[in-house]
Amino acid sequence: MENATTVMECQNLSCRSPNPLTNKFCEKCGTVLIKKYLWLLGDWSKSYYQIGELLLERYLIIQPQIVLDTKLASPPLIPDEFPPSILPYLKLFSYRIHIPQIHDYMPPPDERLQNMDIWFLEYGTIPTNEKGELKYPNLLPQLTQLWGESTPIRQLNWLWQIANLWNPLKNQGLATTLLNKDLIRVNDRLIQLLELQQDSTPNPSLKDLGKLWSEWLPQTAPQLVPFLEPLCEKLTQGEIEEAEVLSSLLDRALYHYGQAQELTYHIYTCTDTGRVREHNEDACYPPANQSLTLKEPTDSLVIVCDGIGGQDGGEIASNLAIETLKAEILDKSTPETQDNPENQSERLAEAICTANNVISERNDQEKRQERQRMGTTVVLALAHGHEAYIGHVGDSRVYLITPSSCHQITVDDDLASREVRLGYLVYRDAIQYPNSGALVQALGMNNAASLHPTVGRFIVDEDCVFLLCSDGLSDNDRVEEYWEQEIVPILTGKKSVGQVGQALLKIANDKNGHDNSTIALLHCQVQPKDNPESIPSFTQIQASVSSSTLATVSSERLKEAGAFFSEFQESDTLTEPSFSSNPSAVRKLVKPNKLALFPVLLGSLVLSVLGVLGWYVWQRFHQSPVSEPIAVSTNVVTTSLSPGIYKLINPAQLHSDLEVDIPPVEMPSGKVVKVLEDASANPDWAPVEICLNGSIISGWLERSQLSTLLTSSHTKEDVAQCQPPIPEFSPTPLNSP
Repeated sequence: MENATTVMECQNLSCRSPNPLTNKFCEKCGTVLIKKYLWLLGDWSKSYYQIGELLLERYLIIQPQIVLDTKLASPPLIPDEFPPSILPYLKLFSYRIHIPQIHDYMPPPDERLQNMDIWFLEYGTIPTNEKGELKYPNLLPQLTQLWGESTPIRQLNWLWQIANLWNPLKNQGLATTLLNKDLIRVNDRLIQLLELQQDSTPNPSLKDLGKLWSEWLPQTAPQLVPFLEPLCEKLTQGEIEEAEVLSSLLDRALYHYGQAQELTYHIYTCTDTGRVREHNEDACYPPANQSLTLKEPTDSLVIVCDGIGGQDGGEIASNLAIETLKAEILDKSTPETQDNPENQSERLAEAICTANNVISERNDQEKRQERQRMGTTVVLALAHGHEAYIGHVGDSRVYLITPSSCHQITVDDDLASREVRLGYLVYRDAIQYPNSGALVQALGMNNAASLHPTVGRFIVDEDCVFLLCSDGLSDNDRVEEYWEQEIVPILTGKKSVGQVGQALLKIANDKNGHDNSTIALLHCQVQPKDNPESIPSFTQIQASVSSSTLATVSSERLKEAGAFFSEFQESDTLTEPSFSSNPSAVRKLVKPNKLALFPVLLGSLVLSVLGVLGWYVWQRFHQSPVSEPIAVSTNVVTTSLSPGIYKLINPAQLHSDLEVDIPPVEMPSGKVVKVLEDASANPDWAPVEICLNGSIISGWLERSQLSTLLTSSHTKEDVAQCQPPIPEFSPTPLNSP
């Protein structure tokens, strides 16, 4: 047998056989061997460890700071607490297509080495050659390496992603990351940051970003220079101060460059009951086993739903969702919504909420309660011109496949993902816990006040495939195993979408088989137009943005956008008290399996908080756009009230200590509340002082509930009743009548 440093363990848990590193398949069971290359966080590791060493008896060092995980099926080693420098990686989990995630941890090799922990970062699919070796010696190429050889729309796409990462990173004190050329890497069309860098100065600004982009002008595509040069000048002069304005300018430029492309869409859907289930509760649109070819300007819509609630409910819910979404999205489409990203995203979110209400009302009419209620997950893709919009609720998934990469672009609405966003667990650790896959939301469980759909957007600047599937295929990483072998042939012209769809369905049944499986493939083909229209000047683009787009752009949308989708506040967190605030309490929980979704959603405190959050989101849908401005990430929103004086309009639970299991104090409505800090200090909890029975009580309120608890409309008499007075309580409160 070869030396341990030269073998890879099969990730099939029932096999775990050693294989030579050159193998693509396990010699014993035939499982595809996934090669996961990781980055070692910390420059010091370059000199401390040598190429060829094996860390933790599994991580083979192949380049300075780069390792190969030879035991991918083994669980990670995670400390009890995460240092402050690591927490942002977890809290920004919804941006994981742009930001690396924690894969594993190794304590210092020597007790004398303080603060020398090793953190292993992962990036999804890393480009490799035919032998499975790294295509780029530094893991991923710097943007500047590929900038000069890229098309104008690809260059704009990269800048657009950077602009939309600015606010989320700045809110975490990490904006400097986007000013470091070495950290800005690209993985095909996606911006991927090598690691996160804390701000050394208090206020990095868009002026600094403009200076950096100006350095790239000499290698910018000539057609793009007339737009990008004035844009950089406006940035460096401080005339563009808001990231949402910058994003809108780039968005408008992308629209015009996108008009120079001609797109053709090939669609195929299929579904199967599987080897175990008696009934198929999944549904899809277009109807199964149809191959369609569409050309723009026709919108191309594909939908996959995975029904929940048994044979008498799940299939009804999934089909109701399909019928409603099709009618809401295709039949009500207008030119005004099609050509405005914010309106388009809002329309999709509203369509998902409408489908939810149709199912929920059917449940109510049939008097279905708790376990009897029917529901469904949903993923959809709407291709329109140079854009693909992705909508999502539940744990069905969407993947983006290019010739060199496969990226999961949705984040499951399950307990495991939520715990990562809360900063409690690493994802690879979270999925090990019982019922980590239990859903926290699905269509039909309640009305739209309890729903938080996610909507994101991609720029289609080159041929690609979007795979939508239920968990009958995605379970056990089957997509990650077979994308290159089965899906890439679509892009090389060797197979049709129909052939690939059937092959994937067979994999789902043969390799998984425990559930219904539904698959939808959307193949986007891009060709330049023969006679494209001339590109407007920067002045014209700026004028069009000022007169139209900026009128509908909400700064809150971008500030609260949390990846694919912007989810739980600027720091990407959702506070739901089914888990304790104390991270150690997470490990004590034993939850029901996925089939016990209904008590999780309907009979637990989780649902209560989701209801509060959903109400806020529903209001947002009718007030401002909710689309995710990043190439794709997650739509996550919570309340971010400024410090100030407010009044309780509903009873509240005041937590006196976040680290100790002390029951909260019930606060009646009508009391005066002082919010002490904004969300940048603590994204999950708002420190407050409350007047109660002549005393000042300090504690914490959950930020996710603030929108339904507090109002700034209070009177001077309300404040005057607070004795002794709270320091700095103003006799003239904000927005007082």
